[in-house]
Amino acid sequence: ETSTSLLGSLNDPVFGTTTANIYTQFRLSQTATTFGENPVLDSLVLTLDYLGIYGDTNALLTLEIYEMSEMIYLDSTYYSNNSVSYNPELIASKTFIPRVNDSVVVNEDTLKPHLRINLSEMNTSLAEKLLNASEDDLNTQENFQSYFNGLYLKVSETSSGGAITYLSLTSSLSEMVLFYSNDEADSLAFPFLISSSSAYFGEFKQNYSLAQPIFQSQ
Repeated sequence: ETSTSLLGSLNDPVFGTTTANIYTQFRLSQTATTFGENPVLDSLVLTLDYLGIYGDTNALLTLEIYEMSEMIYLDSTYYSNNSVSYNPELIASKTFIPRVNDSVVVNEDTLKPHLRINLSEMNTSLAEKLLNASEDDLNTQENFQSYFNGLYLKVSETSSGGAITYLSLTSSLSEMVLFYSNDEADSLAFPFLISSSSAYFGEFKQNYSLAQPIFQSQ
């Protein structure tokens, strides 16, 4: 649960390629909630607050998102070479240039730079799972985290160049928002948060085979 989380892939000519991924839980923004009668999905959107970048600011990164199938715990210790089981079904994929200095316009609001991913564009299974959660699943934080373990954010390894972004997961701009309607109202939104009470950690993978030799025999 560091204040800054790393996400990306960067090739260094000496050390090879470093790839930084993230496992994170989410928490209910309000417990004992319901989504009303006959809720209908609009979209599920994940936003991640940028803090900065190291590497090529014009690098193309490809992010894949999966649902974790194993629970992680706030009071447990995780290391950068640990991994957590996840469902192999791809929830979302996005290839992007990390524009860490460009504002993002959403509807008529101008927001600070962040990464925005629609988690229901190519696969609605996670969005439908959240929307169809029972009252018991949404009653407490513990029940919800047992129902939905969290997300694995996995970046494809780059073979040259690349970049690693710095993110603030506990920022108010880092959240997953379910947009929906029901029999009583349209244009409803429910945020799922990453807070200081959420478990999350970074996974780092190093590929030394992509390093270039420093010395060559004559």
